[in-house]
Amino acid sequence: MLAIHCIKPYPGWNNFKPLIIMAFQALADIIDFSALERIGLRYINQIKVPEKEINLDNYFEFRPHLSNDLVSNLENFIINCIFSFFDGNDSCRVQLTNMNFSKYETIELMLDIDYYLSKANTVSRIEALNWVERGKEQINSIFNKCITGSLKNKFKESA
Repeated sequence: MLAIHCIKPYPGWNNFKPLIIMAFQALADIIDFSALERIGLRYINQIKVPEKEINLDNYFEFRPHLSNDLVSNLENFIINCIFSFFDGNDSCRVQLTNMNFSKYETIELMLDIDYYLSKANTVSRIEALNWVERGKEQINSIFNKCITGSLKNKFKESA
């Protein structure tokens, strides 16, 4: 088993990917294997919106759909879906939940995107790093489909 983690501040994919390559090659040098039982990429995005109350529709395409009567009473939520890719070989669990809600000056939400191999031993040792790159492209696409232009603009404002 090999796990490679990165916490804040995230150095960006161009700086993180070489660490993945180096660690995987080190593992491959000492362990003989032909295929991977499991491989995955996971991005846990903590999103802070500087508002006391938030309308999820303004910021997320991936969100719970609630009637106006229910929205006013919302204290906590979690939405979780699993999507299939590449004829079921890959899956992605996408989860959105609040970390706090209507109690502070800033709303904090977590958008957790976990992209992984669904079918064991379908990625060879030689294909593993290509799978990682493909997974990263899928995560980027999923992330961008989960958020609205308004949230993307908030990211630009805070950068």
